[in-house]
Amino acid sequence: MAEISLAEIKSIAAETSDWIWGTAQGAFNERQTTSQIIVDAVIGMIPLVGDATAVRDLIAVTIRLCNEPQRREQVFEWVLLVILLFALIPVAGGVIKGVGRLALKVGKNAAENSKVLTETIQFLNRMGRGNAVKWLKQLDVLKYQNELIGKFTDFCTSIADTISEVLKSRIGQLLSGDMRTKLQRVQTGLLTLRDLGGKMIPQALKELNAKLKVLQELVYQGEVHTLATGQKNLTREAEALMLRNEVRAAIKAGKWPQNLLSGKLTDPDVQKQLADWFDRSKIAEGWPDLLRKQVELPGHGKTKYYNSLCTFSGKIAAWGPEQFAGQTIYRAFGPGGKLAGPSNAGGYFWGAGAIPQNAKAWREMAAVLDEWNANGLIVLVTFPPLARIQHEPELMQALKGWHGSIAEQFGDKIKNQFLAGGGKQVGMNDLPATLATKITELGEAAKAGKLGSGEVMGVRIEVRKTSWTEVEGKYGYAEGGEDLSRHAITRQLETDEIKSKVSNSAPVAAARAGNQGKQKETAR
Repeated sequence: MAEISLAEIKSIAAETSDWIWGTAQGAFNERQTTSQIIVDAVIGMIPLVGDATAVRDLIAVTIRLCNEPQRREQVFEWVLLVILLFALIPVAGGVIKGVGRLALKVGKNAAENSKVLTETIQFLNRMGRGNAVKWLKQLDVLKYQNELIGKFTDFCTSIADTISEVLKSRIGQLLSGDMRTKLQRVQTGLLTLRDLGGKMIPQALKELNAKLKVLQELVYQGEVHTLATGQKNLTREAEALMLRNEVRAAIKAGKWPQNLLSGKLTDPDVQKQLADWFDRSKIAEGWPDLLRKQVELPGHGKTKYYNSLCTFSGKIAAWGPEQFAGQTIYRAFGPGGKLAGPSNAGGYFWGAGAIPQNAKAWREMAAVLDEWNANGLIVLVTFPPLARIQHEPELMQALKGWHGSIAEQFGDKIKNQFLAGGGKQVGMNDLPATLATKITELGEAAKAGKLGSGEVMGVRIEVRKTSWTEVEGKYGYAEGGEDLSRHAITRQLETDEIKSKVSNSAPVAAARAGNQGKQKETAR
């Protein structure tokens, strides 16, 4: 093979640098017009050419994150990255990329948001998505989480490997020391970003989804009013939506968010988060397994979370016989009601701390949704001093539980209920059979109308009537039947918007009226 001349090397270097700059500046252009977004999205739908466009923009964002480490923990930087990653998903990805870039414009200004919705519908119509309104309403970006993480991992690995090959090549050896250092810094940054992807991409997807939800909510009961009756009506709908934010702001400002965690337990980031919450080694010592099962939660899409863990908010302490000694724990239960079936005196979760004095304190602080429990009765279980417990080996062995703050809850079957939590609970092992049986017997007798009490192993059990009225259909409800669970993913946003009430809000009532009477008042 002929030797490469110095002139040829300079030419290659110039052309390479021009290409890198030309392809990279696409995502640096933060003032793209809608037309530019449409062109990018169309290109993104075409194989090969689309990949080149995605590479152009992804190079821009990843180089910025490599060179500026302080940006790596900024969720917005990852939101932009996630939007660009969609272009690597065949066919639909290019369209989602375009919609995502438009969704970045969503903010607190209702009129501006209505304009973004108009642009989005026009964009989807130009892209030939069929029923644009239906497509937008059904868009769920959260379901692409694993695919996006995989695409990003492959992208970072591929470029890092390419840089290694370049540095080993003849031309790489001819590069200046400064250029080689820059390439190595980018390579190291890419590997760091690749490892961060599993943590930051889910957060970014939630932020993007929250913005898309604003647009989806502007689509009122299947109609986009701007297409039917003009901008004025859409603006009125948007203003009504912003008034309903009294409810959403209360949710976002909640003090007791769920301990949400998904992913593999071998993941270092997952392990770090678990260590912040509780001593996982206790599970091997006989404490209940908070990680035994993953489930889908209301408002969180198809992602599965560890359900026992997410009933707690924040730190969780391991309770043993020393902590249970002298304590009274309680469970509300009853024969059932209009919104929930019968509930039992015994179970895994118990209230700890002050006994609630009314339905409001129990329902809201314990975050017991109407669909779970109609109440009517309460069982109190009081443990004896430690010296007495130590004389009962079976009780000593059984008393292992997790104690902490109760997390907020969003309704599942009853979509317009949200309860803030904040009380204390303990999730515990099964009690000794004789003690558990006695609790069950007293509970069933109370549901049949006969209250009673008893003592087993020194543990005092008492069943009472709560005599609480208006237990169902009253606490934590949004007016108009609004689906509050859909706002679960936005609960970390705008935490300065603290509101004192969720239900019975005058602005919510005004919003209902502004929607031309199309929403029916929820029965109280």
